[in-house]
Amino acid sequence: MKTFYLIDGHAQIFRAYYAPFGAQLNSPDGEPTKATYIFTQMMLGILEKRKPDYLAVALDHGDSSTERRDFYPEYKANRDSAPEDFGPQVRRIEELLGIMNIPTFKVKGQEADDIIATIGRLLEGEEIELRIVSKDKDLHQLLTHKVKMWDPQKDFITDPVNLLEDKGYTPEQAVEIQTLTGDSTDNIPGVPGIGPKKAVALIHKYGSVAGVREHVDELTPKMSENIANQGDLFDLTRRLVTLNREVDFEFDLDACQTDKVTLKKLKPRFEELGFRRLLSRLDDPAEASAEEAVRESVSGDYRLVNTEKDLESFLAELKEIDFFALDTETTSVHAVDCELVGLSFSWEEGKGWYLALRSNKGDTLDPDAALEALRPILEDPTIGKCGQNIKYDLIVLRQAGIELQGVAFDTMIASYLLAPERRTQAMDALARDLLGLQTIPISDLIGKGKKQVTMLEVELDKVAEYAGEDADVTWRLYELLAPKLESEGLRKLFDELEMPLLSVLADMENEGVALDLERLEETRVSLAAKVDELKSEIHRAAGREFNIDSPKQLSEILFDEMNLRVVKKTKTGRSTDASVLEILAAETAHPLPGLILKYREVNKLLGTYVAPLPEMISEKTGRVHASFHQAVAATGRLSSSDPNLQNIPVRTEQGRKIREAFVPGSPGRILITADYSQIELRVLAHLSEDKGLREAFNTDQDIHTFVAAQLEGIEQDRVTREQRSRAKAVNFGIIYGQGAFGLARGLGITRAEAAKFIDEYKERYPGITGFMETCVSEAEKNGFVTTMLGRRRTISEIHSNNRNLRALGERLAINTVVQGSAADMIKRAMVNLHERIAREELDMRLLIQVHDELVLDAPLEKVEEYSEIVKQEMAGAIELAVPVKVDVAWGKNWLESK
Repeated sequence: MKTFYLIDGHAQIFRAYYAPFGAQLNSPDGEPTKATYIFTQMMLGILEKRKPDYLAVALDHGDSSTERRDFYPEYKANRDSAPEDFGPQVRRIEELLGIMNIPTFKVKGQEADDIIATIGRLLEGEEIELRIVSKDKDLHQLLTHKVKMWDPQKDFITDPVNLLEDKGYTPEQAVEIQTLTGDSTDNIPGVPGIGPKKAVALIHKYGSVAGVREHVDELTPKMSENIANQGDLFDLTRRLVTLNREVDFEFDLDACQTDKVTLKKLKPRFEELGFRRLLSRLDDPAEASAEEAVRESVSGDYRLVNTEKDLESFLAELKEIDFFALDTETTSVHAVDCELVGLSFSWEEGKGWYLALRSNKGDTLDPDAALEALRPILEDPTIGKCGQNIKYDLIVLRQAGIELQGVAFDTMIASYLLAPERRTQAMDALARDLLGLQTIPISDLIGKGKKQVTMLEVELDKVAEYAGEDADVTWRLYELLAPKLESEGLRKLFDELEMPLLSVLADMENEGVALDLERLEETRVSLAAKVDELKSEIHRAAGREFNIDSPKQLSEILFDEMNLRVVKKTKTGRSTDASVLEILAAETAHPLPGLILKYREVNKLLGTYVAPLPEMISEKTGRVHASFHQAVAATGRLSSSDPNLQNIPVRTEQGRKIREAFVPGSPGRILITADYSQIELRVLAHLSEDKGLREAFNTDQDIHTFVAAQLEGIEQDRVTREQRSRAKAVNFGIIYGQGAFGLARGLGITRAEAAKFIDEYKERYPGITGFMETCVSEAEKNGFVTTMLGRRRTISEIHSNNRNLRALGERLAINTVVQGSAADMIKRAMVNLHERIAREELDMRLLIQVHDELVLDAPLEKVEEYSEIVKQEMAGAIELAVPVKVDVAWGKNWLESK
């Protein structure tokens, strides 16, 4: 059967516009081209790889007036206007499609979805399979055995069968589901409290919305009330979500034939736009780029090793290799608690070996015997190993009794250093973006959701293919990224800081932290009571009960009933986020905004930390093992998860109570906390060479009081608390590139007063002003900035024609150099301290890193000696032109050690 690929134009252009591409693209003339480039390469990819018989693009007309808006003016009224550089790229794409002779369909007053629905109807009598290039759920109602949806990013086809498997409903039920849920993205009203899962369950049980309404007495009182209140809105919602299959426009099937497509005429436009990498594909469409939207599947020779004879043969080859890629397959993402299922290896592109250690689906090697046979190689520091997030494999193997040595390369970290702004450094994404390869999704093996199984339940041949591919792709990434680190001057940072830090973090994760469960339970009870107390206060302040966690209901209270100012709008309506509530709390004497802020803070602590923490305790160790991430934050800072230790507040009583539950691992031991004092300002003083700022630190003065006194022209002993707070806000605001607007809002002063204060600050400290200008100049010249140790961050926003984006780029340039250098400093301190602990065999262990703070476990009798060692290593990590001050304390829990 012939195929017709019909592009959901605006949806794919938006997807291209917001794609994590690494850098903002512009033509040589400065025209923004990111969406144009990615959309165009997707079209070329479809022609090259999918080879459709027919091809066309459906577009929204662009006129704000549509049939749906005519009868429901609120339709899509909550959406923000498109970015100013989006419209020109849509027009440029239409121009390129015209040159390629690819038909575009757009009809005044109609949307692309309705045009697609109509084309689907017009093709019903043809022997043609329509493939809609989109992932929009609104199109599910169109699916048949001849109408399918294709997601080019995931190379995934959605048809009626897998729609039912994945979403739980049929195309015929799609409109019923949406009539219940509505669509907040398009401002289509739905029944409050009914999300997709609940809607699916209701339609399965009652058959239709009408059936649900007939059996409303069988539902919960609240749901019954909500359905009753929906009333006539059901008819409105159904009309809004049902696609129009009778759009009146001229459709010529023959004009959509791909044999009419012309590519060579694109050459002058590609040259004009700077699309050099796409030029060669106009002459030879079969030539694929590593960046094209449609990817090749990985192909290779992946061998299953599950007999003693196979193992002997494999080991004979491995012993001749002095560097290889390694990956582990396990039963869980939790390295400490998972079970090792197998190991895969590669040292040549297109080849991989999978050693099966455990499986419920076939014969495997004896795990203990196989690991013993591998031990001499895995524990040999002279044999190099590389991996993708090899920290995980290091911990897994340690739990299995193997101390992995010779860890020399991590492809995730290498990619991160080369492009820290990349949205994800996951292997699948790197394979797609850097190698042009589509890897096997893990969900293809273990499934999703309730049906998910572990690797133990997957057929061995499938595991071998998947694991062999992982090792092979890791090897290919190594061969690509290693020379790039050299050419970009990042190899020293990689070898001397990031790779040594990997081992430090592995030890920290493996060690874990003990919790005082009794103290945690006391905190849980206290916070739960506080939440109930705040709920009552909020309902009294509002004058009635309502769902505090519902932004919609809260916005009705604040803006409709209390008539407070609408500060900003989002795609889903009037915003009630923290920044809005803070402004409202400052503007009005009414207590409600402030109470909501307190409620959210306490409720978040309860739901994010206090309640889940006991569930995070490992059954194997009795401790919490947080994951520390060194390839996430673009500035170089570390982050953590499970739990996110960085987000535990330290300035509130409730946050401090959570820290109180983190305790030493055994009796007779104590926690040491070491914290850099104002390290980012000290880094700023070093980099800016500002005499005034350096004087303050060199004479060990309170930096904020010092600055306040200079700006106010008074003695330090006359500085008021308000004056010091204002100076502190400017000191830290400078680091984050804060302008007059942000400072004014933070201090509750006028914008003019804030601007005057900033001007006086810059005049008093000219070295800082010069430093900021240098950072911006470096970003403009090179497209990136560097930290003290040579870490890079691309600042693509600096060349944007959008004034706000360009201002953001300037702020990022300044902040990255300062904050990134401070991040380098604590990383260097961690590596040095870890090496000293090992070298001198100290009975001390690193447990936690949070921002500028380290937490260690040590014996009580050694606390003063060890505290001095920690202070030495942190203060001497990187030499600055001003003293580096480290505050050290200790106690029987994390709170007391502050």
